[in-house]
Amino acid sequence: MSSSILNEEETTTTTSTVMKSHSAAIIGAGPAGLATAIMLARSGRGLDDIHVYERLSAPAASDDESVWSDAAKFYLIGLGGRGQKALRELDDGQLWDRVEECCVTVVGRKDWAPGAGADEGVERIFGDDRPYKTKVIPRDRLSGVLRDVILESYGHAITLHYDTEMTKVRWEEKDGDNDETAVITLKSREGGENEHARDIRCELLVGADGTARTIAEAMESETETDNNNLPSFVNKLLPNNNNNKVRIVRYEDDNRRVYKTVPMTIPSSKKGWRNDVNYSARTKDGRVVLDALPSDNHGVYCAVLLLKADDEYAQPDSNPQGLRALVDETLPQFSPLISDETILSVAAKSPSNIPRFRYVGPALHKGSSTVLLGDAIHTVKPYFGLGVNSALEDVLALRAALDEHPTDRAAALFAYTNTRAEEAEALVRISRALDRPGFLGFVTFILPIIMDGIFQNLAPQWFELNTIALLQRDGISFAEVGKIKRRDRLLQIALLVFGAAAVSTLSNAFLSATANIVAADRTSDTSTLGVVSLFLVVAFGVSSVLRVWEPGMAPADVLSKTLQPVTDVISAEDRGTIVDDDEEEDDDDDDDRSGGSNSDKSSKNPLPFIGKGGLPLL
Repeated sequence: MSSSILNEEETTTTTSTVMKSHSAAIIGAGPAGLATAIMLARSGRGLDDIHVYERLSAPAASDDESVWSDAAKFYLIGLGGRGQKALRELDDGQLWDRVEECCVTVVGRKDWAPGAGADEGVERIFGDDRPYKTKVIPRDRLSGVLRDVILESYGHAITLHYDTEMTKVRWEEKDGDNDETAVITLKSREGGENEHARDIRCELLVGADGTARTIAEAMESETETDNNNLPSFVNKLLPNNNNNKVRIVRYEDDNRRVYKTVPMTIPSSKKGWRNDVNYSARTKDGRVVLDALPSDNHGVYCAVLLLKADDEYAQPDSNPQGLRALVDETLPQFSPLISDETILSVAAKSPSNIPRFRYVGPALHKGSSTVLLGDAIHTVKPYFGLGVNSALEDVLALRAALDEHPTDRAAALFAYTNTRAEEAEALVRISRALDRPGFLGFVTFILPIIMDGIFQNLAPQWFELNTIALLQRDGISFAEVGKIKRRDRLLQIALLVFGAAAVSTLSNAFLSATANIVAADRTSDTSTLGVVSLFLVVAFGVSSVLRVWEPGMAPADVLSKTLQPVTDVISAEDRGTIVDDDEEEDDDDDDDRSGGSNSDKSSKNPLPFIGKGGLPLL
């Protein structure tokens, strides 16, 4: 069965009076949409008529190396602990085995700080006791694996439709029911301009259409008209209206960059270079950032060249000689690996845009008919490797909600909203705070990382790791990360204030114990000394920051200089939240990612440094 061809029975004409129906329709055949289809097909709820619609063409077969060997053609993603766990749980581990066969394992990284020489990169290899190792795969190839699995194992329940775009969605009330049914309008690209649009009625509609957000925007428009006769401040005071509202929060991108992919090959004979690590370099002025991930196990890499949108070399058909000179000057360690032919190709190609920060909330569903997930509800820049990983977590959250309410889909979708809406908002808000430019970026990102390093080293029992490390921690939600860091900030401020007060009090006590000070002068001296004490405390804090920070420093440099990890490698097993297979054989949540017991924690999981400045994907 070809997934790119519609079943003949579903072809409608302008004279048809019967509207076709699906038990479930999923818009978007990316990783999240295909994973959702597999989840629904395995749910055992009679969903045997699941249709997935994708406006783009079908990806190549996952084992077609003639396609996937083109390193510059596909965007690479890193599957971390969140994504790997979700794929394992989705299909009893078999799906993950298929995905892992197409992945490249990254065991460490090598970074060049701004101004570092070509031979001054810092290499860090991760310990073998990490609960997982990052797996790199082209995003489209991940979709290809999921498509192959569907065609092989779920063809009886799932039909895939590529080159088919959903152009409109509306909701109709059910006869004799307060609920409604979604009706989508589809148009196939195969028929060209004269192809007839057709309507499909869906018992369950899943919006996994990423940044296109066709369904989310329709839901937002629908809810905006529900109370259009009431002032906005009145709507906000109505709990039911506010909680049921679908709203897309759109942020302006005040740190806009674009990228061009750059293929390069590391010769096996090149001393000091490995083919299984992540390479990164950046300039002090932030103009150029290059991040390279392996696309195979033989030294072929796909690098991402990040430039500001208005940079002359971010434009199509830019000057190849000028680009070569820029690479030679700013990236001398990578320049010998990039051929003149590649430079010509990179200079000629158009740049790719990085998505802007968006999230949907407070509602992610509409009645019992429609639900949103993946990038459609949380869009972040691919700097922290959380896009596809959190999207796969959305799929598991939807499965859990449906399992919790097997006979009441409206309640299930409401439960899903309660679980993931806060997560979507927290993920986007935190990620955006880590991407602000200039002084604002220093205040919201660099300074907090420095403070986290100082206080975590002084009192690890009181203060958690930095935000980036917590975002990667298995078993903790994004909302919890936000709450933990807000608590840390308040405690840090309180300790600074307490320290200043303590120094001032001790100084006053010292003056009071000095017998030769005239009483009339004591008040003046005490006040002066209090000011001096406060100044000393502030000076100490500033000096601690300045010992680490310098203008142009990237987050990766801060993490390295303060000896902070960017990934928390403490597994759920080590924290005692998962029972080992040997202790309880019928535990459904176990996995085989890490062996050993919890008795030797002190020697396990060395904290790796994997900050990347421009693109900390891993």
